[in-house]
Amino acid sequence: MANLIGFADIPSMRSESGGGRLGETIGNNVTPRILGVFFVAVSLTILAVAPMQSAGSADGRQKFALLVGVSDYDPVCSYGDLRYCHKDAQDMFALLVDGYGWDPSNIMILVNESATAENILSGISWLKEECSNPRSTALFYFSGHGSFFCDKAAISDRDEPVDECIMPHDGNPQTSENIIFDDTLGDLLDDLKPARVILVLDSCYSGGFIKETGSESRMVLASCGEREMCWEGAETGKVQIENGVFTRCILDALGGAGDADGDGRVSIEEAGGYAMIHVGDFTPDVQPEMFDGVEGDTYI
Repeated sequence: MANLIGFADIPSMRSESGGGRLGETIGNNVTPRILGVFFVAVSLTILAVAPMQSAGSADGRQKFALLVGVSDYDPVCSYGDLRYCHKDAQDMFALLVDGYGWDPSNIMILVNESATAENILSGISWLKEECSNPRSTALFYFSGHGSFFCDKAAISDRDEPVDECIMPHDGNPQTSENIIFDDTLGDLLDDLKPARVILVLDSCYSGGFIKETGSESRMVLASCGEREMCWEGAETGKVQIENGVFTRCILDALGGAGDADGDGRVSIEEAGGYAMIHVGDFTPDVQPEMFDGVEGDTYI
């Protein structure tokens, strides 16, 4: 990736207040994760009262997850810190364990300083080792900064001129070191075949990952389009969000609100559809995207 040059460092967009977060608070206490990824959490009270049925357990699938959330960044990442990304990953862990009965030993969670590029790549290798048969389901979730860069080495009519990326704790946008690009992630996920893979990215520009990661036996949920920003923290009426907007909608959906057909369980397709409708309740100009390469419905 030495031939990649960033489109914009955008230090001028950093807030002068709020702990160095990138972006400014606008509107109803909504803060842009200008270069951020995040996953939303449903209330733990809801999870405890109304756990959803896990179709995965019923059909004998083995399920494993790598959950990553980075709020606190190394100073080498000039984009600044975020507020809720670490909590997003923790809330996702709670949803899987308390709401869906996942075995905690089947979940690897990396937050803040532990979410280095090396550890994330090691986590994906762990998923590959565990998900070695067609009856496995692998979930990869990332919440943190994301960006896009011009690919100087791109070949016309073959390569994308721009590569999207996710930013680990130690990611360096100036040198492109310790950054995970969409094509790299796509190649790594290819190694997970024949397992079923669910990829959830709550980040600015995350829709751009679909081109490189969407394939057969894979679900991709992205918080916004490839040239859109996404947001964390919002208030509508008496509802205060302390997560990313997209993530909050996804976790509310998986907590039961997304059960469109009333069968007592929520598919990933239903959760994605719910988010595509309700993200606009908080951030009207943001449109999540979804890729479905799985035959039939997909469940966690």
